[in-house]
Amino acid sequence: NSLLSAFERLTAVITGREITSMPPVGEEVRLRIRDAFTRRRPALPADLFLSYVAENRMWADWIESVLTRAGFRVVPRDVSAERTEREPAALTAETAARTVVLLSSAYLKSQRAVDLWERAVAEDPGGGRRQLLPLRVGDVRLSAPYIDRNPVDLFRLDEVHATTALMRALDRPVQPADGVSPGPRFPGTVP
Repeated sequence: NSLLSAFERLTAVITGREITSMPPVGEEVRLRIRDAFTRRRPALPADLFLSYVAENRMWADWIESVLTRAGFRVVPRDVSAERTEREPAALTAETAARTVVLLSSAYLKSQRAVDLWERAVAEDPGGGRRQLLPLRVGDVRLSAPYIDRNPVDLFRLDEVHATTALMRALDRPVQPADGVSPGPRFPGTVP
């Protein structure tokens, strides 16, 4: 009652019973052939790859919370931390629709962060597809190439205005936070 037995019966009818069964196949060959035709589930792409350095962790947590509540799938990554073999940052950044970068003086000093910025710019050199969204979260003077991408300034804003600026930058409507459990504390507020 298997597909193989059905094909063997069909082959026997077609060949006038000259061929009635398939010759035995070694287990290694069978597994290799099976794996070649097994449909793999594609990795679910993240809507946003959130790139930051450890000094901006509060901003990253707050932004991830806001974006998740807005319906985005966010993959945050501290680019200053060592990566393990099982979590390659480039793979995640490539599968994301957009890369959100938290710009600060610490970010600009990190070589890994600069490398990620350059890869993201190479994916969308003219910025026409708007795949790279820089957010200024520190009191840092930006120069080219960072200022060329029109960074959204969150540094001097309060929580309401920062949320509005973030949602507008991502072309999402700002929704009131009625009945939503509060997320991480906004970095600009005193505990």
